[in-house]
Amino acid sequence: MTDMHAPSTLLRRMVIAGLCLALLLSSLTALIELEIIDEELSSSAIRLAETVQTLLPEDFATLPEPARENFLTQFLNEQKNKYDHFVAVEVYDRERQELGSAHLGEISRLKVEMDRGKHKFSQSEEATYRRIWLDGSLYLQVWVKLEGGNFSALDGYVEGVFRLGDDTLVFLVGRVILAILTVVLTIALSIGVFYPVVKRQHRRIQRHSMEVTRSNLELLKVLGNAIAKRDSDTHSHNYRVTLYSVHLAREMDASRDEIRRLIKGAFLHDVGKIAITDRILHKPGRLTDEEFAVMQEHTQHGLDIIRPTRWLREAQDVVFGHHEKFDGSGYPQGLAGTDIPLAARIFCIADVFDALTSQRPYKDAFPLDKSIAILQEGAGSHFDPTLLTLFIQHARDWYQQIKDADDTTLDELMTTEVEHYFTDYQPTL
Repeated sequence: MTDMHAPSTLLRRMVIAGLCLALLLSSLTALIELEIIDEELSSSAIRLAETVQTLLPEDFATLPEPARENFLTQFLNEQKNKYDHFVAVEVYDRERQELGSAHLGEISRLKVEMDRGKHKFSQSEEATYRRIWLDGSLYLQVWVKLEGGNFSALDGYVEGVFRLGDDTLVFLVGRVILAILTVVLTIALSIGVFYPVVKRQHRRIQRHSMEVTRSNLELLKVLGNAIAKRDSDTHSHNYRVTLYSVHLAREMDASRDEIRRLIKGAFLHDVGKIAITDRILHKPGRLTDEEFAVMQEHTQHGLDIIRPTRWLREAQDVVFGHHEKFDGSGYPQGLAGTDIPLAARIFCIADVFDALTSQRPYKDAFPLDKSIAILQEGAGSHFDPTLLTLFIQHARDWYQQIKDADDTTLDELMTTEVEHYFTDYQPTL
């Protein structure tokens, strides 16, 4: 059975993966771009602050305070017409005592933010900075150590606040957005280019997977038929109990995994009878206690047969547990209630129902009503009463659908009912 929704599912998965990758790469790209921008801006601000060193007169420290402030104010005014410029500058001596300061306009709120920096002067030659966001504007507070040149007589520091203009901010935001869009567009184009290729490969894998699945299901049929022949039964019994079991499991909303285990178990439930001698297996009369004890061993033999094979191992709940009874009187473990695996409890009802309603070499088929009455007598003792009630609600419809079907029809019904449960199936390791 081909999954008709596979192409759309594949595309959806690729889109989701692409979105996740785009989110990750976009975040990394944005961070890298912001780091680059940060480096560019800080370098520009620091270089401009360092120009103060070349502009300061040799006698700056001995000038009257108004002269020092006028000098620094002139420095600010000379570069204020630029988009990005200093709005405040302060000069300190080597003891970090302020020698002079100047600012443009009202900066009382900005001054509060500046003071939070606590004059982070570096003892090394390396300049430092911090970012300040205020009223939608970005400022860089920089600290530069000054020495040598005209300022050799007075080592000290310059602290300035560099404001980025609105146009610069728009440009920088545009750079980040462009970088993110480039990543997203690249991934989107990659999905568009590779989707047809991946889709073809996906379909090829799906076809191969379905071929393997059908081969495995055919193997189940062959094994089931071989077991039926060994037990003087027909393979129709395997088909019917599988159909009844799947119908009941679906009505109770069993999971796909549970139904897969149930299907495998239904086909292989009596595989252990291969190890039972013909003298006991085909004995026409009643078995002695010793012979019945040997017959009961077929559940363990069945488990031993399927356990080494990973694909068949999932049948073990039914193979080993389909003779357990709800009241704990069954075998091989004497489990009771919900300790019995769900697949075994479901199959037990389907198996007994088919045995009652089918003709066997040693008996005629019972009428439907009598078969249902016998099942009801076993509610709570042999069968799970909840599952049995649900089964009986639908038994007539399922029986009418199945009872007159020949082997070919049963095979077709069974294939239609069970094959899709193995689509995209990966067995448990």
